[in-house]
Amino acid sequence: MPQTMENSLSHFWKIKCLFLWKSTCRLHISEIVKIEAPLSEEWLLKRTVTMFGKTKVTNVVKQEFDRLMLRSEKFGIKRKRGFLYTPDNKYVLRVPAPGSEKREIKYISLEELAVGMWVIIQQNVTVDKEGLFTTITRELGFQRMGEAIIERMNAALAELNSLIVVDGNNISLRT
Repeated sequence: MPQTMENSLSHFWKIKCLFLWKSTCRLHISEIVKIEAPLSEEWLLKRTVTMFGKTKVTNVVKQEFDRLMLRSEKFGIKRKRGFLYTPDNKYVLRVPAPGSEKREIKYISLEELAVGMWVIIQQNVTVDKEGLFTTITRELGFQRMGEAIIERMNAALAELNSLIVVDGNNISLRT
């Protein structure tokens, strides 16, 4: 089929719309990450899947997200271990507001959990490991500690190895 002026314009507008869509999506994602970093990519996709014209997160959505996030550092987002970060690396333990949806433990970064633990350890100098895990678990809105939560808490605690001493079940500040 010969290239007509109408086909060329149609193709131009499709490319222009795709470019605008990508720019808009990047802007939305960037704004969300500024507020919620570190942010699980999976959790973000579940909440923004409609931007990709779908109702469920599929491999197609994940691939499109990966293409969208190419060179994400250019717009202030760093990707690491399935999470999105801002360059300033300022983390806080974000607890759910009453009545709001809580995140699954896998959607909470190890750094965020470690910061929450660090605050408690600093305030108490020495803490019981189980008590520390229980406190963080309750703050995050969970009623009990299952295996996944304990595993994630242990991994987060390992992030603090250079700052703490673990002696059996007791955790204290490294001097």
